[in-house]
Amino acid sequence: MKKQLIFLLFILLFSIDSFSQISIGGLPYSFTNNNKRLTTRLIDTYNTAEIDLLKLEKEDSIDNRKGRPFRFGYDFDADLNLNNSGTWTTLDNGDRIWQLAINSPKALTINLIFDKFYIPDGGLLYLYNKDRSNIIGGYTSANNSIDSLFATTIIRGEEIILEYYEPYYSKNQAKISISKVIHGYKDIFTKSIKRKEKSFGGSGSCNVNINCDEAKDWQKEKRAVAMILLSNNTRLCSGCMLNNVKGDQIPYFLTAFHCVEGEDVKTWIFMFNYESYNCDNNDGNTSNTILGSDLISYSDKSDFALLKLAETPPDDYNVYYAGWSNLKSDTTDSSVVIHHPSGDIKKISFSYPYSRLSDWGTSMNYSHVEVPYWSIGTTEMGSSGAPLFNKHHKVIGQLHGGDAACYNQYSDYFGSFYYSWVAESVIKSMKKLSNWLDPDSTNATACGGRFFNISTDSSDLKLVQINRSNSELCKNSLIPEIKIKNVGQKAVTQFTLNYFIDNNFLYKYDWIGNLESSLEINLTTDEITNLTIGIHKLKIIINSVNNYIDDNRTNDTLNYNFSVAEGAIIKMELMTDNYGEETKLFLIRTDNGSEIIYESNDTFASNYLYVKEFCLPNGCYYAKIEDKEKDGLCTVINGNKPGYFKVYVNNQLISENCDFEKEAIIRFGLDCNDYKKYCSNAIVFPNPLTESNLTINIDNKDKLPAVIEVYNYLGAFIMSYKITELISEIKIPKNINTGLYIFNIKYSGGNERVKVIIIN
Repeated sequence: MKKQLIFLLFILLFSIDSFSQISIGGLPYSFTNNNKRLTTRLIDTYNTAEIDLLKLEKEDSIDNRKGRPFRFGYDFDADLNLNNSGTWTTLDNGDRIWQLAINSPKALTINLIFDKFYIPDGGLLYLYNKDRSNIIGGYTSANNSIDSLFATTIIRGEEIILEYYEPYYSKNQAKISISKVIHGYKDIFTKSIKRKEKSFGGSGSCNVNINCDEAKDWQKEKRAVAMILLSNNTRLCSGCMLNNVKGDQIPYFLTAFHCVEGEDVKTWIFMFNYESYNCDNNDGNTSNTILGSDLISYSDKSDFALLKLAETPPDDYNVYYAGWSNLKSDTTDSSVVIHHPSGDIKKISFSYPYSRLSDWGTSMNYSHVEVPYWSIGTTEMGSSGAPLFNKHHKVIGQLHGGDAACYNQYSDYFGSFYYSWVAESVIKSMKKLSNWLDPDSTNATACGGRFFNISTDSSDLKLVQINRSNSELCKNSLIPEIKIKNVGQKAVTQFTLNYFIDNNFLYKYDWIGNLESSLEINLTTDEITNLTIGIHKLKIIINSVNNYIDDNRTNDTLNYNFSVAEGAIIKMELMTDNYGEETKLFLIRTDNGSEIIYESNDTFASNYLYVKEFCLPNGCYYAKIEDKEKDGLCTVINGNKPGYFKVYVNNQLISENCDFEKEAIIRFGLDCNDYKKYCSNAIVFPNPLTESNLTINIDNKDKLPAVIEVYNYLGAFIMSYKITELISEIKIPKNINTGLYIFNIKYSGGNERVKVIIIN
């Protein structure tokens, strides 16, 4: 199952997300080096079979209950390695690049499991999707493990590319062997517009995001909770980090035994901080991941599993090690669960009636804590293993099962921390929490939670980052939004920030409030206006904390470089119909060699609103929507509203369309004084051209016949063609030099010019 995939030069990148288990970041070699052999050559592609979606959905409908991990993907067996798959390219200095594309038709996400993984010194592995919107890596020798196993987190889209950089001195030392390709058929990343709609994982509408007002007192505990990819990384559970009596930062992680049973936990992926940054259903950070763990302790009676992560979470993950209580009396009170229902962004649920010790199924007395019903929120599949906290913010159990849902007020059952602590035989140390969380047998009944990355300074405020994904502005003003964290021991009640633009003092910003130790805030400050076109530097400095100089000045300065462009903000707004998977969007610049600005390679969900914004320089463009079933977006089925496609320039609607068949094209120019003369309506492809045949698509038959005159970049005439059809194919001589050429299309009403890059 092979095909060939061609990658073109001059692709513009947008919104690059980085993932890691823990990785060094950066970009693949082919992204940053203008190497013709890498950007234009054919790359070997492996295709999986198509999944039987109806069969999987039928299985899920039977399996759709708590007490089973939530399934989002189907795993294909594979045997792909550096020797039998992919394409090698040797660079001039002797280094080599290996590239392999993997395509799983109609997949919403793809992730991989490796049965052999070894990266030598100097080697570097990246994975990314076709439109380069998700990049994970780079993985180095630091990611090697004793058992040579490895797995990746989820990448959006139906096609991904692996790219391995091999330095000449490490030739043939790497081992990269893929044993599983996981086809994600449930979209855990689908964006929703309203809070009450289902969001990224499709969890019930009654669920509450972890950064809503209801959760303001649980901002420490939320950082203990993670989502887990398990079962060949096709299923999801929840769980949390636990502190121990010694406080020695051993990365213990509590989840449900039914998530672990029959599993190889060495390839599990633990994703921390996957949450919306506010109360709305925004996508979350997916970069804070840990690969692998060991099973330390478990019991099927109270359904607990204690794992030890393969790595201690880095300081910048800001992970909290939750406290716990093993007292029987601490289980009879109001309670809270923090979880990832259906693989969704992090949620929180509250039960105000008293919980109580109980049994469940065939389990022993007091093996579980029963939550009679949820006052706010609920739990779902994917919540399994999530921690139950009492009113003192201590873990008292982990989710086993139950029938609670948004549409009812039924009970949920959590494995009891009290039972898991001592109930099993003394001989069975594997089945007691006490042996690990109180190794010195101090008879502790509770343990407090803590951060291990908090500064020893009593006063230490940290400027973390500017919350902007794009450093190019289309207007002459900037509203700074910054993330600030209290990494000191004392609460911060006041601070002052000084703002500078291009090293010139701008203004002072005063803040008064209460920011407890280890917590952070996103702060929007005063608008910066009258910015000139060009490159600028914003500097923010902490001037005072609690009316004194900060104890630690090393993290008090933040620099942000940005540019103000001469252009416009373009917004494409798509409301899909009942068949979102049929739709595809493009944004093309036509006065610069048909440059692809944007191509949607991920599958759109049905009946959802998608918005994509771009900051574009002056030029000529067209937005195109395609429908592979040739019925547009206007069809109304089962009472649902029709879809639509709109294009805005600087927030002004310039076109709207839903009534088309195969495609609709919306053309527009930015600062084109004479659109017909300078903004060509003709489409040429492929561009860049790496073969002999070039197709030219004329938009209007009244322009025929036409003559095409070809000039090089110096203006010298090269050749000419006469065309009489709307779609014509012309043959380019093989001996023409590589370079930029102007195709001047002359017809009775005027002429149009198109730039074409020819690579020979």
